[in-house]
Amino acid sequence: MYYHESCSVSLNSDTPKGACKPYCSERSLPFSYSSSFRDFYEADSVVPGNDLDSITDANNIGCITESRYLSIEQFNDFSSNGFNIFHLNSRSLIRNFDNIQDYLLLLNHNFIALGFTETWLKENTSPLIHLEGYCFVENHRQVKRGGGVCLFIRNDFVLEVRHDLSFLNNDVESIFIEISVPNVTKRVVIGVIYRPPTGSLANFYNHLCNILSDISSHSKYGFVMGDFNVDLCKHLSRVFKQYCVLRFQSMC
Repeated sequence: MYYHESCSVSLNSDTPKGACKPYCSERSLPFSYSSSFRDFYEADSVVPGNDLDSITDANNIGCITESRYLSIEQFNDFSSNGFNIFHLNSRSLIRNFDNIQDYLLLLNHNFIALGFTETWLKENTSPLIHLEGYCFVENHRQVKRGGGVCLFIRNDFVLEVRHDLSFLNNDVESIFIEISVPNVTKRVVIGVIYRPPTGSLANFYNHLCNILSDISSHSKYGFVMGDFNVDLCKHLSRVFKQYCVLRFQSMC
């Protein structure tokens, strides 16, 4: 039986192959179009094993890939005991840091990781950033203004910065770390990525493929946040979207 992986929660086992196309076209992008069944996947491979279930409250990967807009009240209805990560395009972390801290206080979640893109940090401003209870790692531009990525990792985790997955060039900016999570057999890799909109999409695609392949080949769980500046609704981006969905699915 085949479904879009984002539809696996809502369809039952009697649903014929490809039958979710009308359903998902009314429901959410970017899964709302397909010219073939190549972007439908085995339903059984959508459901991760018990190991991943121990660090997320989702019953299966379909819950993770379904994007919904929530109010703060709706968001706080979710349990805060799972594996929770947060991303925001900050457009100057220094300028907006007070507002970001106020917003985080409204969210009743003890996030394991907070990722930010477009931090706009520099050598002399990076030391000014501090969030109580978190370790701070970042990657900022040396010459041009703008860009930059950072991660706050809860300080009850011992982190290892993955320099081999962290880049800073015209096509991709990234920072990755690796941690061990209690009662989880695999190591967990967490990263945040920013793609400058003027950079090469092909080069960014290659970087992303290499990052995901490295995480997958070493049998680790991977969580990637960021601002890719890629319109997944465009036809030219379809192969890019398809690869990412398959790669993330294979990591489970």
